[in-house]
Amino acid sequence: MNQKRADYFRQIVKENYQEIAPEFAATRSRPLWPKLQEIIGSMTLQGDLLDVGCGNGRLLDLIANQPINAYTGLDISNHLLKLAAQKYNNSYNIKINWIEGDLLEEPLQHQFDNVCCIATLHHIPSAKYRQLAVNRLAGWLKPGGYLIISIWDLWHQPQYWLKLIKSYGQSCLRQCEPGDIFLNWGQQDGPGRRRYYHALTKKELVTAVAKSGLRIIHYDNDGLNHYIVAQKLPINGDLSV
Repeated sequence: MNQKRADYFRQIVKENYQEIAPEFAATRSRPLWPKLQEIIGSMTLQGDLLDVGCGNGRLLDLIANQPINAYTGLDISNHLLKLAAQKYNNSYNIKINWIEGDLLEEPLQHQFDNVCCIATLHHIPSAKYRQLAVNRLAGWLKPGGYLIISIWDLWHQPQYWLKLIKSYGQSCLRQCEPGDIFLNWGQQDGPGRRRYYHALTKKELVTAVAKSGLRIIHYDNDGLNHYIVAQKLPINGDLSV
């Protein structure tokens, strides 16, 4: 996929989340997936945390019992960030900061003890951009810090199989990559309600994280999502497992 086409798809994703922000936030009031709860519950996350693609900020509910002292939410949708601030700014006894920005463009200078990227990477078009995104996530980690990623596993969900199979035949004509599909939000139709997805495989995700220089210490799949926990090499080279 060329850069012009990929940038067009990125713009579609941004416009979609701006348009559907109130509806989207309303559907994200329930807890995150049990498998993600299990993974994070088995870890001790200390210091500060960056939540990339934070949406309405609901990850805060999951990390509330962790010894986190500061939370930063980064998202492309200022509408979602406003809703997140309204809900969470006075909810927990930690420092909370919201940043409007794009993972591929935001020049964050600060490094974090923990970085989470939940249900975001599958919205990034082109293998080149996805690798850049994972490299940025790794770069925002302090030595010894943890990266937690979840992405939709569309290949395990039969309702998407026909679209995915067609994507292989249409990839050249549509200037897309095999595994690229568009889904409409909710029951309404319209150009502003389409969302781009890339159906990443386990191999694609694991390869991207490994290329970033991080060590993968846990992989899981619940039939809905791929989950990865990776760690950045500490200065002394001694990684936790």
